[in-house]
Amino acid sequence: ISNTDRLRELYSQAIASVSPGYVGLSATQSFSFGIPMLISKDEQHSPEIEACQAGFNAMFFETGDLADFSEALVSTWKLRSGWISRRSETASWTRENYSFEAMAEAFISSVNGELK
Repeated sequence: ISNTDRLRELYSQAIASVSPGYVGLSATQSFSFGIPMLISKDEQHSPEIEACQAGFNAMFFETGDLADFSEALVSTWKLRSGWISRRSETASWTRENYSFEAMAEAFISSVNGELK
């Protein structure tokens, strides 16, 4: 789905998204709508994994462990009011750090020898 309005509608009804395999751009998409992600720990994740912070915008579960995944789902549901209350903060953090402009600035700085 690439329609932003449709995505906004779907994410507005979500408590969390789930990445049962490797994390990719779906993580930053989820975070940009303020939605945390449940993530399988031991996958060969793409570079977007560095945006995933346990307790802030992500929860991790043991890969291949159905009981641990189930526990993560139940925990997410029980803590939903906290996750929901942080949606704006999560979305803002994502815009500041993972917007097109923020990522382009990192490349420009790198090319100009200003890498932080």
